[in-house]
Amino acid sequence: MNTIARHSRHGPAARELLLVAHGTRDAQGQEVLERVRQRVGHRLPGVAVRLSYIDVIRPHLSDALAKTPECVVVPIFLSAGHHVRVDVPRAVAATGGLATVTPCLGPADAVLQAVADRLAAAGPVPRATVLAAAGSTDPRARDEVHHAADR
Repeated sequence: MNTIARHSRHGPAARELLLVAHGTRDAQGQEVLERVRQRVGHRLPGVAVRLSYIDVIRPHLSDALAKTPECVVVPIFLSAGHHVRVDVPRAVAATGGLATVTPCLGPADAVLQAVADRLAAAGPVPRATVLAAAGSTDPRARDEVHHAADR
């Protein structure tokens, strides 16, 4: 049995992974998210991996959950701001709370290592590196971004 089904509180029936991103109108951003979905699907044979969004574009998380409420929801956000702490749980609760929600991605070690790998692959180490993040009114989310930058 694969890891997703084994760790779901719903057992083998929860064979769907629902990635949830913020959403962007930018075509390149949408392509990146689709590549992430494809790569996750490649690593989890037998698990349907779908992509949904919390804002800007469709399918919205609530629409995706209405189709498959018993799934594993993975917020692919780099910090746990309002969308992760409020919007995702609210959408899950609206469908009966049947989905299992994982923590958001960052600042996980694997994410920070991927950033470091990308910087190393870009060439000589620059004198300065800028880590940019969308603003948040949630001080905990801002702390996570500062923590990631420090690391």
